[in-house]
Amino acid sequence: MAHPRKELRDAVVASLIAADTLAGVNVVPFDVSREDVQSDVRLGVTTPSESSQLAGLGLPLRRDISLKIIARVPKKDDDAGIDRADELAEEIEAWWRANSTFGGIAQQSILVATEVSAQAAIETIAEIEFTFAVRVQRGAVAT
Repeated sequence: MAHPRKELRDAVVASLIAADTLAGVNVVPFDVSREDVQSDVRLGVTTPSESSQLAGLGLPLRRDISLKIIARVPKKDDDAGIDRADELAEEIEAWWRANSTFGGIAQQSILVATEVSAQAAIETIAEIEFTFAVRVQRGAVAT
């Protein structure tokens, strides 16, 4: 059995690819560097931190995992990229509302923050960072 962070990343990647967002199949289970982004939107899925707690003697281990989805949206022509970034943000938020247990892996999840940034004069890529707090409990039934 894979570690819960890996299971979570893999489930999110598969679900986002199936959701057919602006990123299409360009979704990977690690951060996407600026150098990796040329002309296509890319999504990277990471689980940067976790805290674990035993729910009680004989009960499953409860894990609170930080999940990040980092989107890199290249600018095209005179487009600042911000419109496509906003559209992608809406798609991902709608995806999460429909998939908040990430295929039954999570007991619950909360969208903690969505940050969209693009500096037209400086950057060639608009970025979006979604941060989720996810609770996973082995042996528990997802609700």
